[in-house]
Amino acid sequence: YNYGADVAWNSYSITPTFAALDVFWRNGYIAIARANSAFSIIATTKANGVVTPALGDRLTGEAYFLRGMNYYYLAGTFGGVPLELKPGGDGLTPRSTQDQVFAQVVSDMKQAETLLDSKTTLPASELGRATKGAAYGFEGAAQMWLGNYTAALADFNNPELTNNYHLLPNWIDVNEFNYQNS
Repeated sequence: YNYGADVAWNSYSITPTFAALDVFWRNGYIAIARANSAFSIIATTKANGVVTPALGDRLTGEAYFLRGMNYYYLAGTFGGVPLELKPGGDGLTPRSTQDQVFAQVVSDMKQAETLLDSKTTLPASELGRATKGAAYGFEGAAQMWLGNYTAALADFNNPELTNNYHLLPNWIDVNEFNYQNS
């Protein structure tokens, strides 16, 4: 129970001074700021030949994925939150609606889907990286929040998901060491 912190989450007895909320918020926006900064850095390194176009595309896709994933969790936890979409924000961006944030998640995941590799093409040493299938999963979940059930169903039925990701036969194994990245 994480030294008692999980008890508050599990019992819905979170107080306004619950430090984990502040940490969650800050870490989300740190990740978003890093993703926003990465876009121009990756573009420059790609243009200067420092990274190959394929690697630059994958890294850009991962940045879109990570920004979208963080907004997904922030919007799911807090509702509407400020959308920081450029590097160097001053922290004074007004709060967006929850629907606007989930629409941004959909947009980021659509971008990521065009740039990320499929799970089937990743070498074993790269296991755990963001993939097209993971992006379709987050996009589908964001579409559910938006009430776009037809779009969500299309994402969830995408072959990237249905062909590459499956439930474990014994659900209790999900936390077992031997089933990491399953």
